[in-house]
Amino acid sequence: MKERIISFFKQASSTIKNNPAEMTIIILCFILTSFIRENVITTNKLYPFVFPLFFILSYLLNKWFLKIPWRILYYISPLLIFPFFFIDVSNWIFSIEYLVALVIAGLMLLIRNWVSDNQSFTFQAVRYCTHLLQAALLSGCAYLLSIGIYYSIIYIFNIFPQSGYDVSSYLSMICFIIGMPWLFLTFNNRQEVAKLKDKKPILNILLNYIISPAILIYTVILYIYFTTILFSWSLPKGGIAYMVFAFTLIAVCTKALQPFLHKQIYSWYYRYFSLISTPAQLMFWIGVIYRIQQYGFTTSRTYLVICGIIMSGTLLLFLSKKTGKYLYITSISIILLTCFTYIPGITAKNIGIQSQSTRIKILSQKIGVLGTNNKLINIPKENNDSLLYQPEYKQLYEAFSYVKKEKGSDFVEQKYGIGSLPVPKEKEERYTSQYISLPQQDYKTDRIEINGYRYLYPIDSNETCSDISVSTSGKNLLIKNDNKVYLNISFNDLQTFLLQKAGLSENATKESLIQQENTLLNYETDSLYISFERIFFKLQPELVIDELRVGYILIK
Repeated sequence: MKERIISFFKQASSTIKNNPAEMTIIILCFILTSFIRENVITTNKLYPFVFPLFFILSYLLNKWFLKIPWRILYYISPLLIFPFFFIDVSNWIFSIEYLVALVIAGLMLLIRNWVSDNQSFTFQAVRYCTHLLQAALLSGCAYLLSIGIYYSIIYIFNIFPQSGYDVSSYLSMICFIIGMPWLFLTFNNRQEVAKLKDKKPILNILLNYIISPAILIYTVILYIYFTTILFSWSLPKGGIAYMVFAFTLIAVCTKALQPFLHKQIYSWYYRYFSLISTPAQLMFWIGVIYRIQQYGFTTSRTYLVICGIIMSGTLLLFLSKKTGKYLYITSISIILLTCFTYIPGITAKNIGIQSQSTRIKILSQKIGVLGTNNKLINIPKENNDSLLYQPEYKQLYEAFSYVKKEKGSDFVEQKYGIGSLPVPKEKEERYTSQYISLPQQDYKTDRIEINGYRYLYPIDSNETCSDISVSTSGKNLLIKNDNKVYLNISFNDLQTFLLQKAGLSENATKESLIQQENTLLNYETDSLYISFERIFFKLQPELVIDELRVGYILIK
């Protein structure tokens, strides 16, 4: 055991020599995250989320360019971090383009060695996944143990009680920003020359007795459903496309792992899976084509079509042993995702906007609200109930809202002459029956005696003030500054407190909430007073606070 531990630490130290660029990126990420946390850097705070892409790029270059002069590209790859820092990625991180970039990066890892043999390709993919999980598990254990030791010291010796949040933050950064990728590289370097290992009993049990039987049962269910819609001559339900894609993805992955089993019980099924899945593929494409014909393309539907092409292309390629190569499938996936995500004019986002813009023109013309120069006629909400109840108007509203969301208010106002459309009656009635927003009346708070309070913090729309921050993410209200947490309460506990203060139960009606809104819109403890600018209650299926906004805070 001692020799193994010493050997592992030697391998970890050799990682610095074997992967200098990757280790440089790891250290730079840690430094940048520390600067952001300490408010040394106040712009582009989400930039560390881009570092996995730089890390994978350097990792690929390390394999591809082994000799001078091309090797220089690998050594200078960390320098890409600096010019890209001046591009604000705050919105991009939450976009589909970022998610696709991560998927493409992961797929690039799989084709890193350009192995066409399916068994070797699958082993390499399994190895990457296994090493990533091992690195995450060890890093997580190290973090939990270190944080447990630290808080035990605080509790026993009562020292540094105010620094717990800072220490836990830096421990997590050390374990996950430095430790996890370092371990991943170490495991991969250790296994770089490894051959196919002995077949694992756990994999045999998992695939032969759990996953494969579930896939067979799901196949029977899809066949029964296909027969049902065939005889009733109806269309598949909307969610069937996603179910078929998930089913096919799991089945293809399980098929790839069959050579690693002691006994391939279901080899007959996976050998002919391309033919067996034909009814499921038909349902997928019938459902997708119908809904695109009815409602047009959106970004998500465009990606669904791309995934469908990859899925069906995979099954067609596997009809022949010569073409059924995971390397080809992965390469095609990378090309398609790259083209329809990053090439201007044919991106999934552009396709969705163009499709919905076309629908706006067709639908507005159909219901008579298209004016001159392709501008929309202003539709007053009053005295237009018959129009607002029309199904075509609902589709027009959804298409208009989609374009407005993707391109912004200025774009739709310039193109269509109006910035918004009245909410369809069906949508409005459904929303008002399920939600209530307080205040609904002219809200006037009672006079507050400010004696005893030292600070008043007005909270802006970004939930920030000069030296205090408010977070409502994860259905939790967190109020803190750099040194102290003033309040950390879940929406559920907050709701219980507010309802009890107002003398209401969990079954409170909309009318009773409105009557008690003056009481519900403030929260007080021994150390602070909060006035809520707005609280959104969801009424069905049960009463819960869905969202809230803080107006101002008084702190003693």
